[in-house]
Amino acid sequence: MKNRYIPYGYRFEKGQPVIDQEEAKAIREIYGQYAQGQTFQGIAQSLIKARIPYSGDKPCWNKNNIKRIIENRKYIGEGGYPPILEPEVFRTVRSIHKSKTANWRKPSGDPSGILWDRLRCGVCGGRMLRNGSPASTKGICQLRCENRECGNTLDIPLARLHTVVFKRLGDQLRQKAEQNDVQEYQPSSEVIRLNNAINRAIENPDDPAKARRLILEGASARYGCCPNVKGGCISTEPDWDSFKRYVDHVEISENRNIDIWPSY
Repeated sequence: MKNRYIPYGYRFEKGQPVIDQEEAKAIREIYGQYAQGQTFQGIAQSLIKARIPYSGDKPCWNKNNIKRIIENRKYIGEGGYPPILEPEVFRTVRSIHKSKTANWRKPSGDPSGILWDRLRCGVCGGRMLRNGSPASTKGICQLRCENRECGNTLDIPLARLHTVVFKRLGDQLRQKAEQNDVQEYQPSSEVIRLNNAINRAIENPDDPAKARRLILEGASARYGCCPNVKGGCISTEPDWDSFKRYVDHVEISENRNIDIWPSY
């Protein structure tokens, strides 16, 4: 039986992901049906009826399989995978999905709760689910992929997760500002000093509060070096509004590498 430890639509050849053409047809069909208003469960039933297998010779389609496929950005060529879909098709379907789910969850008193909705598995693209709470595990997040056939599970300190996520976000926003700037970006000596301090703090996260403070100071200093950016000032607290606006999802691999995928 073919295990679904890589995203549906791909197989490995000589250690590299390549497109499985039969599965790629099913993916395009899934996106087409969803764009026409079909539900996850309805799509799953249509694939089972058509005897299109999900894994090996077993249909075993369900709404969670379909949801993972709808959310997986690897289908537009991210993460080193060859593209199966046109970016516009992916964006259209994701926009439809987001509009349908916008009011599913009630607002939480903790703005960081949005992070748990956007954690994704770096192995198969499924959602990463949290077991228990960091408070009950001394600040350690116990995560597992919702796809039981994938098996990606890991423990990671919550402070490190927040620290790395906001460092990645700050770097991406800085790069976006530089790309939009008609003048060349020149880092100041203060930016270089803070960048070195940030790298040391990430490598030795004994003081996560200090690491987060350095990251925010570094981001502010970088923005201050952009010629067309006025003020160069950002909040001294984790900016969950920016996270909500600019981050599509956070991907965590089985070796604890953390990457963020932008929504812009």
